[in-house]
Amino acid sequence: MGDVFSTWLQHLETEEILGNVKDSTARTYRKMVELHFRSEFGQHQSDQLSSEAITAWKKKLAERIAKGQLKPKSFNNLITLMKGILKWARRSDQRFLRHDPMEHIARLKKTQTERDILEPVELWRLLRAAEAHPPADVILKTVAFTGVRRGELFGLQW
Repeated sequence: MGDVFSTWLQHLETEEILGNVKDSTARTYRKMVELHFRSEFGQHQSDQLSSEAITAWKKKLAERIAKGQLKPKSFNNLITLMKGILKWARRSDQRFLRHDPMEHIARLKKTQTERDILEPVELWRLLRAAEAHPPADVILKTVAFTGVRRGELFGLQW
């Protein structure tokens, strides 16, 4: 599988250059391949990668979740990327694989997390208190009035 990962990473680089994949996404994918996939599957022959090997890997990930060493979202991200790489490897122009060893591997279901939402009175109290602490007041007002997410907020150019 090492050759699959190397070739896929070249494909990823091309997609990044073409603007089809964001730099941050490509960086994350490369890190996932190097930290998780190569170490686990790098020595496997691509045509010999079995669903048993994938299931054993899934069990290891589940144990890490149980120990608090891996978050369920990270598990889902790993599963999604590995499925994507294997799908790419099965394409007719690649032909690394003829089978799908992840055919029966599913992502974890998302759990609904309950969030505390400020009442309007509480929000106005917070914004008034923040006025004494620029630029925190501008940041809080931006979040309160636009609904941007944390990543979007930190990506803004001020």
